[in-house]
Amino acid sequence: MVKSEGEKSAIFATISEHVLELAPDLTVIWANRAAIEALGKKETEITGKKCYELWFGRKEPCPVCPVVAARRSAHHETSESTTPDGRWWHISAYPLRNEQGQITGTIEVSFDITDRKITEEAMKRSLQEKEILIREVHHRVKNNMQVISSILNLQSNLLTDPKAKEAIRECQRRIKSMAMVHERLYRSADLAKIDFASYLSSLAKNIFLEHQVNSDRIKLQLEIEPVDIDLNVAVPLGLILNELITNAFIHAFPGARPGNIRVSFKKISEGRVELRVADDGVGFPGGVDFKKSESLGLVIINALVEQIEGQLEQRPVEGGGTEFRLIFRG
Repeated sequence: MVKSEGEKSAIFATISEHVLELAPDLTVIWANRAAIEALGKKETEITGKKCYELWFGRKEPCPVCPVVAARRSAHHETSESTTPDGRWWHISAYPLRNEQGQITGTIEVSFDITDRKITEEAMKRSLQEKEILIREVHHRVKNNMQVISSILNLQSNLLTDPKAKEAIRECQRRIKSMAMVHERLYRSADLAKIDFASYLSSLAKNIFLEHQVNSDRIKLQLEIEPVDIDLNVAVPLGLILNELITNAFIHAFPGARPGNIRVSFKKISEGRVELRVADDGVGFPGGVDFKKSESLGLVIINALVEQIEGQLEQRPVEGGGTEFRLIFRG
């Protein structure tokens, strides 16, 4: 506890922070040299005045006053405030106690943080501008993909070969799965990650609609948990799902055979996510290694699994059918 004016002056005279000793009613009892110079007044013009009058030109205490808060809590309190000249200040308040432990006043320490605030505001503006730019990039990527899809559609209309037309439609579906990622990121609060559960559900249903699948004959069952996925994984993962579901209802249910396609998506441990696509159809052809297949769909799947550093396995389902299980870091 500082007991004399001389001791206070000796302790606080050389520091650059503004130091005031305040009475319980916020009257200034003492000020150090830095505070006196900052206020531009004589010491006799400072002592006896209210702190809020001197610093902020107010007739009553500030709405958020760390000095008042410190007296109530009996602990150190802080706040940030602006003075009428537009400068920002960090203010700390420390309760003073007498020998009996009773609070008799408060020491207020403040320093100018205007430059820091200006820098923070500049960084916020820069971040907002970058977010706007990134959103615009996602929006334009999506629009460009739609243009490409439209061009492919025009080309398809000029073709007569059913296989060629179907190949173009497959390209369009792949493009759409990628465009959907950018569309969702454009509307998302997080520009780096996507709510993949919502995307996966929409994509799976869209694939069924694109192929005009009879929902009474082939049913889609979704078991999807909410997981946020990084953009670098979301696009290839969407393409993998597109290929797996497409392969299932094209090859698993020949003729008018009915059945089910089940899609499961969940986090199985910290940093590891599992995607399962299973059907109860005719099953995967015996003796065929899906990792060495020359089918375009499986070639795409294997390349994308490698890209996201995932592990894909295929196994028969008891009672008939096929299941693909993909595990990756997410």
